[in-house]
Amino acid sequence: MVSMIPFGLLSGFAGDQEIRITKLDETGFGFRLCKENQMMASGNTKAGKDKTKTGPQQLFRLCFYDLEKGEYNEVKISFYDLKKETDEPSEFYEKFWVFVNQPDYKQAVQSLLRQYNRYIHLKLEEDDSGLAKNMTGYPGELDQVRCESLEAQMQIWDEEVQAVVSEATSDGKEIWKKLNAELALELDHTEMYADYLRLSFAEFLKKYAENSIGICKKLLQSERKPKWLYIGNQFCHLLFPERKLLFEIIEKELQKENIEFLKLTGQTKVSERINLVDEFNSNPNKKLFLISLKAGGTGLNLIGADMVIHYDPWWNISTENQATDRAYRIGQKNNVQVYKLITKNSIEEKIYDILKKYHKDEDYNLNYLITDDIVTFFLSINEGNLVTMEDLYKISGILNAKIKDMVLVNQEYRFSFEMEK
Repeated sequence: MVSMIPFGLLSGFAGDQEIRITKLDETGFGFRLCKENQMMASGNTKAGKDKTKTGPQQLFRLCFYDLEKGEYNEVKISFYDLKKETDEPSEFYEKFWVFVNQPDYKQAVQSLLRQYNRYIHLKLEEDDSGLAKNMTGYPGELDQVRCESLEAQMQIWDEEVQAVVSEATSDGKEIWKKLNAELALELDHTEMYADYLRLSFAEFLKKYAENSIGICKKLLQSERKPKWLYIGNQFCHLLFPERKLLFEIIEKELQKENIEFLKLTGQTKVSERINLVDEFNSNPNKKLFLISLKAGGTGLNLIGADMVIHYDPWWNISTENQATDRAYRIGQKNNVQVYKLITKNSIEEKIYDILKKYHKDEDYNLNYLITDDIVTFFLSINEGNLVTMEDLYKISGILNAKIKDMVLVNQEYRFSFEMEK
C-alpha cells in the first residue's frame, strides 16, 4: 500500500467533485471528505443502487499519470463497496475506503506503483540532471557549467554576451542602437536602495558602473541611460525594500521624471491632510496622490481619483479594499479602475490566485502573512465560511508548500504552509 500519492501522478473524482486520495493498493483506495459535505453515505454502498440514506450513488473516476507515455489514463470505478473508516477521528473530515474489483483498476495501480517506485529510487540516488536523463532521456548535464570561482563564472557570461553582440552587429554600430534596446538597472539589496536615495542619478549610475564588469560596464559608461529600474530581489524576499523605503524610492523617481504629485504619510498633520485632499479633488493639474496604505486607508474622500494603484500587496485584504473605497464613494461620477502590481512568478502571485477563490463571496475575509518561509492564512468563522481539506491541498499545490499547522484561535481559522526550500 502507498500513502499520499502526489497530485501530479494521481487524482480522483466522485461525481464532479475532486477528492483527495490518501492511500491505495490493488484492492482499492482511501480518501478524505469534509464533514460538511453530505455527498457520501456512511456504511457500505453497492454500485447499481439508485439511492442511499444520504444521497445518490456516486461514480468514481481515477486519473493515473503514465510517466513513460506522458499522458493520463482515466479509470471509471463502476463496481465497488464503500466503507467509512472510524480510526483516528477528526473534527474536520471523514475517511472512507473504496473496495474495487475491476481488472483495469488493478492494472493501472500496478503500472503506477512500478513507475512511482522507479521515480523514488532515482530521486534518492540521482540529482535533477540524472533524474531527467533516466526518466525522459533529456541530457540535463548539458544545462550545467561548473566554475571554480565567481570570477570564472562572470568571465564565461561576459564572453557569451560579447559573442551575441558580435553576431548581431554587422555594420559597426552598437547593438543597443541598432535594435533600439532599452536599458534597465536592478536594485536588489539595501546598499543600492540607500545609494539611490542619497546620490543624484548621475552619481548613482557612475557608482553602479564601477561595481559592474564587461559589457554591462561599457553600456553604463556609454551615452545610453537606463530607462527602467527593477526593484527587489527575486531570490530572497527579505532583501525587498521595506514599505517606507519603497515609498521614498517611488517619490524620488517621480521627482526625476518631473511628475507633480501630492504625498500623504503617517507623519502628515491632520490639518494638512484636509488641505491635500481638497487640492487633489479640485485641482486638475494634481493628477497623482502618493498615499501610504495605513495612513490613507480610512477617513478620506478622494472622488477626484478614478484610478487606484496598489503598488505593494498588503496582507489584510480589508485594508486594501478600504483604501480603494476612498475613490469609490458617493459623489464619484467616473468608473473607478483598480490595479494591483504583482510580480510574475512570485509568492504574491500564487497567494493572489488563492485569494480570488475566497473573495467571490463577500462573506469571505481571507488574509495572509508571510514570515521567512511560512505563509499563514487567517479566516474568521462566519456562517457559510468554510475551508475544506480539498481546499488546503489545492493551496498546498499552488504554493508548492506543505501544510504545517491548522489551529482555531479566537473564532478564527489559521492555516500555515511551509515553503519548499
